[in-house]
Amino acid sequence: MDADGRRWIGLTLALAAAGGYALAQRQPEAGKLLQAACVQCHDLRPIAAQRKERAAWRRTVNEMIWRGAPLLPGEAAILVDYLAAEFGRDAPEGGLR
Repeated sequence: MDADGRRWIGLTLALAAAGGYALAQRQPEAGKLLQAACVQCHDLRPIAAQRKERAAWRRTVNEMIWRGAPLLPGEAAILVDYLAAEFGRDAPEGGLR
């Protein structure tokens, strides 16, 4: 198994342990981006603890790219959509919350 496969398994296990297995299954591409770009520097707790509107998630993702998160422009948009849907102010309860 390659490194990406091991990372995906690690993310899936972490999400399952935190009650978020269904979240990763609903949007697997975004879950992979979250693992590759975010969880390499910090765990999921600071992400799950925040409930931001889309514009605020966009600012956060842009700041993380500035700090070195390895995301391409199209990937950033996917991640922002995912974060806003799962961890937005109006997001339904569930996932990692």
